[in-house]
Amino acid sequence: MDMRHSQAFLIWVFLESLPETWKPNRHHLMNHFQISERTYERHMLWLNKVGLIEYRQSREANGTFGGGNYRDWE
Repeated sequence: MDMRHSQAFLIWVFLESLPETWKPNRHHLMNHFQISERTYERHMLWLNKVGLIEYRQSREANGTFGGGNYRDWE
């Protein structure tokens, strides 16, 4: 890991410190870390790429894609 990913790693550490029942909330994390939506997306994509978190998108009963969410890779 180089220094460009240090804030992404801090977000992961923060997520790991939360109870398992807490669901990641984009706006809460953006506000807490004082980052833009673009920066949030970039950090979450990197965390997903290196396997620290996983992004899953649900599929509705009618076959369309529903909302997606991140979860810890435990």
